[in-house]
Amino acid sequence: HGKKKNFSSRGIAICVEYFWKRGHRDITVFVPNYRKGCSTETNLMILLEEKGLLSFTPSRRIKGKTVASYDDRYIVRLAAEKGGVIVSNDNYRDLLDESQAWRDVIENRYSSYSHKSSISKAIHSTCRLSPLFFNRLLLYTFVGDRFMPPDDPLGRDGPSLDELLR
Repeated sequence: HGKKKNFSSRGIAICVEYFWKRGHRDITVFVPNYRKGCSTETNLMILLEEKGLLSFTPSRRIKGKTVASYDDRYIVRLAAEKGGVIVSNDNYRDLLDESQAWRDVIENRYSSYSHKSSISKAIHSTCRLSPLFFNRLLLYTFVGDRFMPPDDPLGRDGPSLDELLR
């Protein structure tokens, strides 16, 4: 939404609204604390924080330099602990070797099936807890102010977006 040039509070709010309208209530957004002052619409982040949907990751100033915890670790750790899906265009490759649980979240361990009903059964029976059937990284794009994840997040032979998010 910020076109990789600007930090976009509005883009975050649009994304949260998309999943909220789909009925998802366990939503967490992580933003480095130093981003609080980097957006013209900081009020949107504060509102999301007040609603318990956004958490600022720690950062501080030491001798004029910002020192921040690596927010990607918070994201991958929470997804591993909760069996969640990460909505990001980042591949998190730098975190692959930190933990097997994190590797399971990050790596594409999706097994390709040619028969769609086999995929549906696997996803229903695992209830999103097993990463063996799909990658838990959901890519997306924005068209103006419209958040658009793919209808087929793992390709035409993979589960649909609805199946992935159950």
